[in-house]
Parts: sequence; C-alpha cells; structure tokens
Amino acid sequence: MPIPPRFDAICQMLFDGTNSGKLQWKEGADDSVIVDLDGSSIRVRERQPPGWIASLLKSENGPDQPEVEVQLLNEKGLVIDVFSARIGEGAFTALSEVFRTARYRARGGDQKLTEIEAALRLRVTGAVALPKLRPPPGSTEKA
Repeated sequence: MPIPPRFDAICQMLFDGTNSGKLQWKEGADDSVIVDLDGSSIRVRERQPPGWIASLLKSENGPDQPEVEVQLLNEKGLVIDVFSARIGEGAFTALSEVFRTARYRARGGDQKLTEIEAALRLRVTGAVALPKLRPPPGSTEKA
C-alpha cells in the first residue's frame, strides 16, 4: 500500500530529523525503534518475510517483499494509524534509511564501533590507543 499523501511530510521530517540527529530514537520491541513526540510517538520497523528474495524474483509487486512500517501511536502507546512502503515504492529507500540509522543510534552504534576497533587494534597489532569518541548528534560537547 503506497503512503497516503498526508504522510509525505511526516516521512520527510523523519528522514531529516534522523539524519540531523534531532530525533532521539530508542529501541522498541520486535526490532523496532521509537521516537517520543510530546505525548505521541512514532514506531518504525523493517519487515522481511521469509523467502522474500524468491518472491521478489517471481513478482515485483508480490505481497512477500520487504517493507518498512511506520506506526503513529497515541499517549497510551496504541496505534492510531499505520503506513508502510515496500521495496520499489518511492518512500521505501528513505524509510529504510530512517529505520537503519535510528536503530544504529538507539543501540549506541558509534560507541560500539569505537570499542570494537580498539579491541581489534589491541589484538591484531598489540597497540593500545585510546579511541577518540564522537559526541552524540545534537550534543553540545566537542570531540
């Protein structure tokens, strides 16, 4: 189902706010991410049904294609509305990037990569180098 026109602005603001670091995402259940917005929230998740590659080869518009789902939630966490985009639809690429970037940030991706890099450097080269941590997006701290 294509994204209704009234949600185009929401998709664009999710994309812009996520990439600029102005939206503070947190982990949700079922590999989703959630951003709280003054009593309401938005949950985003990516769904890839089993065997989606095979179905993709059979039909470009089949029902088993990967999709990104956006849920608008009220203050009680109940779903108000849902929209989604499947691969090949205009909003899929942007919403997929929103989901992946938000999940990365919600899980502390930059910090974890710094730790992994330091552990690999120590194990491979024996060198101990203190990593330079970057402050989170939107922070007033300087690196």
